[in-house]
Amino acid sequence: MTRDHLHPTVRQMLELPTEQRDCLVMRFLQGMSIAETAQALGRSDGAVKQLQLRGVRNLAKLMPESLR
Repeated sequence: MTRDHLHPTVRQMLELPTEQRDCLVMRFLQGMSIAETAQALGRSDGAVKQLQLRGVRNLAKLMPESLR
């Protein structure tokens, strides 16, 4: 399967830095808490909150206007 066949949101997530993408996947797709995500990433809770915020902001910038 090529990137062209993926949902637009998934395609855009592939463009994020790895840690931001991993954080968003854990938080929003896997339903992990901040603490669980922090433990999985080996980061502090505050660092995960920042990764999440940056990831969401970067994802929004990557999304086509029609999907925002």
